[in-house]
Amino acid sequence: MEGDRRVPRWLSEIARFFRDLARKFAADRTLDRAAALAFYAMLALFPFLIGMVSLASILMNPRTVETLLDDLAEVAPPDVTRLVGNQLRSLVEAGSSSILTLSTFGAYWAASGGMSALMRALNRIEEVEETRPFWKTKGISLLTTLVAVGFLLVAAVVAVATPAVARAVGGPLGTLIALMRIPFAGSLAVFSWEVLYHLLPNRRRPFRMASLGSIVAVVLWLVASWGFSAYVVNFGRYDVTYGALGAFIVLLLWLLISSLVVLVGAQINVLLEKRRADRDDREDRPPAG
Repeated sequence: MEGDRRVPRWLSEIARFFRDLARKFAADRTLDRAAALAFYAMLALFPFLIGMVSLASILMNPRTVETLLDDLAEVAPPDVTRLVGNQLRSLVEAGSSSILTLSTFGAYWAASGGMSALMRALNRIEEVEETRPFWKTKGISLLTTLVAVGFLLVAAVVAVATPAVARAVGGPLGTLIALMRIPFAGSLAVFSWEVLYHLLPNRRRPFRMASLGSIVAVVLWLVASWGFSAYVVNFGRYDVTYGALGAFIVLLLWLLISSLVVLVGAQINVLLEKRRADRDDREDRPPAG
């Protein structure tokens, strides 16, 4: 009877991991930090779009914008897609072709504030103090902002080119090429989040192409975004409650959900590293007696 009541070890380990994750979520004040991060991301979003359009003035055209917005509409609430879409369309129609202008640099500087906020949150999750000088932390924030722009541009090129290539090839191979866009987008998202987890905290670790934390975070982000989008479409009445600010409130809530997922992914990685370190320590410890 006692053997029948024994919980499998793997199930006990999973339960203990989720318990530790819940404790770390509370200890890190994750909801408060995600709310602050969402606020900074809101302030950084439109300067980020300005910087992206300025850097990619050749690639960004109305067709590319509509393709990107179609992809965004698959996961984000309609209000978010509409708000971002209006800004992107107006920027592309304005036609900024200069990269090294003072206004573009100012846009990147403002957009990097979101990365700086994420850096502070990840330092708390990693349980490290920020000891790097301002010029270095700001440089890293600017660099990761540019990297994020680069990833989005790669995604834009793939989103536009893949259907055309698939139609040109045709047949089963063309269908396969069209379907490959989905796993490529997922892999790019995992890799980009892994870059942020590696570069932003004041802690050096070997770089990995993917980690369990980044994979879980991307999956959670997709599920949470779809769920929130369905809620807004079917039940949300933010335009009634907030009037003209309804779309901005939806955007802010979506950024809050996204921020929570990013931070939880980092917490998963930290807990897994601690478990590996504890296991290695036990294996290296000489047996008693």
